[in-house]
Amino acid sequence: MDIVLDHVDVLRDSLQAITELIDEGIFKFTPTGLEFVAADRAVVAVAAFSMSKDLFRKYSVDKEIPIGLNLEEFLNVLKRVKSGESLAFEANGGQLMLTSVGKYRRTFTLPVLNISEEEAPPIDKLTDFKAAFDISTAVFQDAITDAGLFSDSITFIVKKDVLMLKSSVDSKGTEMVLTPGDDGIKNFEVAEDVKSNYSLDYLKKMMKASKISDTVKISLSTNYPMKMNFSAPGVKLGFILAPRFEEE
Repeated sequence: MDIVLDHVDVLRDSLQAITELIDEGIFKFTPTGLEFVAADRAVVAVAAFSMSKDLFRKYSVDKEIPIGLNLEEFLNVLKRVKSGESLAFEANGGQLMLTSVGKYRRTFTLPVLNISEEEAPPIDKLTDFKAAFDISTAVFQDAITDAGLFSDSITFIVKKDVLMLKSSVDSKGTEMVLTPGDDGIKNFEVAEDVKSNYSLDYLKKMMKASKISDTVKISLSTNYPMKMNFSAPGVKLGFILAPRFEEE
């Protein structure tokens, strides 16, 4: 393969969010671009990332090349690539050579790990969503931070003309109410009322992806996995998060 990336920040920012959840996985260099899908060890969350070959200065891949990596080590290398430097990728036996070129040349070598390709729940096959909307990452971050004052989870209540983001423990609680037309929310679609609860710890980690986009598309149903999609030209980063069932 012959691959050179000029703008490492997109890959680095995406990987930073994924690494919050997943410690190792298989990166697939395909003829159309870079792909990654993996679940966390608890199988509570799934991350799916794709980066088009059009974002690379050079991208020559004839067939799929799977490369298993420790994500934190890969991210640490990407953090060492300075603005204005390019990064070349070369698979060499059981190693991945990453060469940054700017004022000088540096090469980082990572071992290719033998990772079994376990079946992660495919994000594209989760389709039974009853509500979906685009929300500003800043607004959603406010809701998550508010909820975290008293609780470790947040409940989404979605009706035809309102979204409520609530948390409560004993007599303490928080609530954010948004309606179609409010700043920070758009493309509000509701087929039926939804109520579902999710872990704040996981959501906080997923929101590291807000560097990619200032909006996130959220799709959900009652007691059903949530789908979160961040996207920018040529880049898609999606998460699936299993619901938490509230005690009656």
